[in-house]
Amino acid sequence: MKPLIKWPGGKSREYKKIENIIPKNIGTYIEPFFGGGGIFFNLEPRKSIINDINDNLMTFYRFLKEENNKFRRCLEQIANDWDNLSIIAKTVFDDTKQYKSNISEFKIKHEIEKLSSNPTIPKLINGQEKYWQLLFEGLLDKLHRIVDLEIKNGVFSNKDFYDQIVAVTKGAYYYYLRDRFIPENKEEETAQFFFIREYCFGSMFRFNSEGKFNIPYGGASYNDKSFHSKINNAFSYPVMNILKSTDIYNLDFREFFKKIDNRINKNDFCFFDPPYDSEFSEYDKQSFSKIDQKDLAVLFGKLKCRGLMIIKKTDFIFNIYKRQQETNPDINIDEYGKNYSYNVRGRNEREVTHLLILNYSPTKRKEIEKNIQLFSSEYL
Repeated sequence: MKPLIKWPGGKSREYKKIENIIPKNIGTYIEPFFGGGGIFFNLEPRKSIINDINDNLMTFYRFLKEENNKFRRCLEQIANDWDNLSIIAKTVFDDTKQYKSNISEFKIKHEIEKLSSNPTIPKLINGQEKYWQLLFEGLLDKLHRIVDLEIKNGVFSNKDFYDQIVAVTKGAYYYYLRDRFIPENKEEETAQFFFIREYCFGSMFRFNSEGKFNIPYGGASYNDKSFHSKINNAFSYPVMNILKSTDIYNLDFREFFKKIDNRINKNDFCFFDPPYDSEFSEYDKQSFSKIDQKDLAVLFGKLKCRGLMIIKKTDFIFNIYKRQQETNPDINIDEYGKNYSYNVRGRNEREVTHLLILNYSPTKRKEIEKNIQLFSSEYL
């Protein structure tokens, strides 16, 4: 099973490399930094406890578990709008291609005003001046840029021009939901969140100085992505089945382990995929400090069940887990290379070294080290 939502730092690609290291007989699967749940959905455990500090994310999973019909209706409304925007884009294309060689703000604004009163307009943006203003601004900017590109590189084909108009029309909807739409309830807010995660560029988290999410629309390559198919998958029987046996928390990792302490036993398995120790340590607005990293290392060292962690290697991280190894000889530390699975303007193209940390019994150390060597060799 694949993850339901796009999330930075996901470990889906690692599953095939670490599945032989994961214990075969697991009582309860535990994951304190859940995110997209790449390992969870691949493993499909029979009983689980999951947690993440992001409220919208865990509300998303909780609504799915509850089979919340109101939430699904909110999602379907967005999906219907998204499909209808293709029809609107065709009208925008027909109305504006004549102005490409002679851009007129007045005429383009007139065409947008005429379009906004069209009875086929999607419900969510029907009568919403904010959307039409975003479309007008985006269209005007796009036409100017296309003209500049045509001077340098030659005239756009009808298809290329049409794709750009669709991107503007759908992009305006994305920005409307991201910046202007005010949800009336938690279901609308979570539906908005899911859509933004799916259609933002590169699945990134980034916020401006005011704390507002500011990752742009994914662009023309996202135009034909079906939101309906994402909804159907999220509400599918396999997903419902696995979430029914899953307890869902939305806590700081320290509070989470306090909450479930009396439920953990040695037959359980805990997978850790914590935020990295780096300048870019905020996948959400929640920062993860060196104090947090130290607390996590101590917690890992005292863990009452089997645990496996994947984390970016820095001198600081390596040293705090080496100290835990001194007091807990069951801890095993190895390293491997990994490229980031997402990239924005080349920022994350470089390969980094990751640590693979386990606390398995020394009686199984040879088997574990063999699997780690096989795992590591695929990245060298």
